[in-house]
Amino acid sequence: MKQLTANGLEQVEKELQTTGSSDKIFGDFSPSYFFRNTHWPVLDGNEGCLEPRVIVTQHIRHFSRDAKVILTFRHPTPRLYSRFLSRIPRTSILKDNRPDDFHRYVLQGVEAFSQCFAKWSVRHCVYNTSLHQSVTLRLMEGMYPTFMADWLRVWPRNQLHIMRYEDYAGHEGKRIMEIFEFLGLRPLNATEMVKISEKDVSNSGAREYKSVGAMLPETKAILDKFYQPFINQFAEILNEKRFLWLDTKH
Repeated sequence: MKQLTANGLEQVEKELQTTGSSDKIFGDFSPSYFFRNTHWPVLDGNEGCLEPRVIVTQHIRHFSRDAKVILTFRHPTPRLYSRFLSRIPRTSILKDNRPDDFHRYVLQGVEAFSQCFAKWSVRHCVYNTSLHQSVTLRLMEGMYPTFMADWLRVWPRNQLHIMRYEDYAGHEGKRIMEIFEFLGLRPLNATEMVKISEKDVSNSGAREYKSVGAMLPETKAILDKFYQPFINQFAEILNEKRFLWLDTKH
């Protein structure tokens, strides 16, 4: 496996434009495709809808029917805090924020979504762009079953490789080999594996965690309670108890 050069990428683009296919294997690693559908009201097929009939995944499936999708999920409570920490250096409103600020944002978000759930369907609230933009924290990103159900309506299960972040961290080599097998690629040799493992981590909150500190216990309790129904439903949809995260600490 070789990484494509700029010229190689241009060649792939030309092949796709002219023939609609390429013998090169390439991909995109944008996690936002899974949950970010803030512009769904302007997509064809959603006119007058209170929640979307058409979302990004239908477009991906339409243009790349044979694509294989890799999805990694972390327990939504620590995931949200890690997301908060990673945004501190690049979001002016979060500059110099501390765990008590995170707690305040959690209370704001939980209250806003709870009020919405009392009036509307969960799916309506999860895809409610105005609600999403009105809260500081992106709580909706951890509402996995709503998005997963929509993806499973479009994608065959054998084209989805779904794993836990907790199973990846510390076992990167094994997980990478599983991914290459899923993609139908030959196994990596030791040199290639080292090259991949040495790549920089993106969007990590580890450095800020050292300076900001851990989430407050009372915040964790609120988020665990808020997310538990979503976790239960997520494990049920996937028919995999490991997505209850009962064997992990967070």
